Amino acid sequence: MILSKKKHFTDFLVGVLNLGKKGKEALKREFQEELGTDLENIKYITTLENIFIYEGRPGHEIILVFEQIW
Repeated sequence: MILSKKKHFTDFLVGVLNLGKKGKEALKREFQEELGTDLENIKYITTLENIFIYEGRPGHEIILVFEQIW
């Protein structure tokens, strides 16, 4: 949980998708770097795009949604 100007936000794992790399590769890399764990049996679900204004500044995010199949 991050506290900023008395606002609460949930912090998710965030990674960068490098040009020429697949989203699944970035996901696996981030889990390894941040949590020290490997992911297997990952299934792509959908892509979400969000264009927004936060504190007067424009932002743009593209979210790739995956699930791990057990």
